[in-house]
Amino acid sequence: MIRISGYISNKKTLDFSTKIFDASYNYQRKYLIKGKKILKLILHSKNKIDFDQHIFEDQDKFIFSFDKKFINNLKNPKKYYKEKNLFFIDSSTAIYFDKRKKIFIKRSLFSANAVYYHKKNNNIFFSSEIKILLENSKTKFKLCKKILVNFLCRNYRLVFGRGYTFFNNIFEIKTAHYIDFNAKNINQKNYWLPSTRNNFKRNPIIEFKRSLNLKISESLRTFKKPIFLVSGGLDSTFIASFAKKILKQRIHTVSATFKNSKKFDESFYIKKLNHKIAKKSFYINMSSNFFVKWLKKKEKIYDQPLLSPVYLLMNYIFFFINKKKYDGVFGGGGGDILSMGTYEYQPYIFADYLKISKKEFNKQINSWNKNQKNLIGYWPTNKNGMLELIKKITGKKGRIFHNPDWTVGKFNILNKNFFSKKDLTYVPSIKYKFPKYIQSRVADEILAQAMPTHFIEELNICNYNITGSDPFLDKDLVEKCFNLRLKHLTANGYAKVLFRRASKGILPDVLRMRKERTGLSVPIDDWFVKGPLNVYFKKLLNNKANTKTLNIRFIKKVLKEHEQKENDYSWILWRLLSFMIWIKNFNGYLRNK
Repeated sequence: MIRISGYISNKKTLDFSTKIFDASYNYQRKYLIKGKKILKLILHSKNKIDFDQHIFEDQDKFIFSFDKKFINNLKNPKKYYKEKNLFFIDSSTAIYFDKRKKIFIKRSLFSANAVYYHKKNNNIFFSSEIKILLENSKTKFKLCKKILVNFLCRNYRLVFGRGYTFFNNIFEIKTAHYIDFNAKNINQKNYWLPSTRNNFKRNPIIEFKRSLNLKISESLRTFKKPIFLVSGGLDSTFIASFAKKILKQRIHTVSATFKNSKKFDESFYIKKLNHKIAKKSFYINMSSNFFVKWLKKKEKIYDQPLLSPVYLLMNYIFFFINKKKYDGVFGGGGGDILSMGTYEYQPYIFADYLKISKKEFNKQINSWNKNQKNLIGYWPTNKNGMLELIKKITGKKGRIFHNPDWTVGKFNILNKNFFSKKDLTYVPSIKYKFPKYIQSRVADEILAQAMPTHFIEELNICNYNITGSDPFLDKDLVEKCFNLRLKHLTANGYAKVLFRRASKGILPDVLRMRKERTGLSVPIDDWFVKGPLNVYFKKLLNNKANTKTLNIRFIKKVLKEHEQKENDYSWILWRLLSFMIWIKNFNGYLRNK
């Protein structure tokens, strides 16, 4: 995997360290722009590669991209893009500049490659990882308090993808956004929103299967020895089953299982699928003891608090895959977006049913309640409860307010003397407005939630000599599914209707028609009760550096209630654990006051 770093400066010489990446082979070059500004670009790779495959130069134009296909298209005269459209190609994160005019850095729609930037004394530093920006700044940063509050007290995912990081004055380029470094003020600008005109023409089920077949086939041609991630859900199993059908032979799969957790062990469903599609299957049974050992070994690579324990599990899976000499790994990333199938989406879908017809709403909510009431605990499934929830999330003129799970926070875990009222009350809103409520919600998911957090997998995978592929993450496919009719999203008490119908005859029915869905999760709820994770949490809690930001006495009360199984506080405890690990490793880059 390639990493980038560099700076834009008026100085001819500028100290710039790249030792954080520890690359064995670098491409470095300085460019003089307008006779004043100097751009230094450094590309890093653990393996020696041909950087001509990632760089395009033509007279006064320079383009770098993580995507070889993008560069090859630029070099092919028949596919050469007009200059006015050059920057807005969405295939990959890229750097583009015209030596006489502007310098751009853009982030693609679905690339996991993140780019961060920091401005200091008219010098602009940028990098694939925050660590290198920290290393090259001689001053310390303030903690971004409003982001910390949202991370610890509200929805664990909503803090990423909105341009902020946990460090003030270090920013992330948002998905489908770009920045112009020549501008006086560096403002991020959006260059894409899902089109409402891109639709399946006739039969969505058939056309979806045809499009997905094409995407998987294209990806398969790039690997010599691929392996497929398989869970007990619909997304990754769908991709693996399609690949087996395309290849006309059995495939290799890898899965995580938790034998000691009835709630999270998906091995029954995984084995049902592997019996049908797999030639060779690997099962990784991660224990609490091993999880904590791996966490301590890898915790320093994450320069922001780790959102979910699943990302650490994935790091080990990638390590395992690399050790087995596979060169590519297929996953189901983006499946929830295409199918609009997560439980969090359902209130918006029912709000759209209500706009169409009360009769249709009643029909769908009654069947939903019948099938799902015993499976969903955090919002209502019955008619009256859903109507109340719809009132909370929707308003006049189609405006959507905050997600219900964003507005309520567990603020008692904080040392409130450290935070201002603005820090505690800041909640990002859903600003996108589309004809359907669910479209506005999903647009926010694409641009400011699920897709931006995908960068952690890229951070994981860059440590190993493998390449990831998520065939669901395709602009055309996303837009077509974005405009699906409601009956293809939620019907007869089931979500993910499109996937269930499209996989008929491909997936075993015992998996295809599952009501409950866990997918890839880690049983931290049990692990925080007792054992190594509990012990490590208590050890970190004793670190005096935490008293500045956290209410230690109240957190001990929360932990005790969790240990006694009075309440499930596992996700709050995980966020606290992740933050305390981060403070332990990166407190040296923060101001103490």
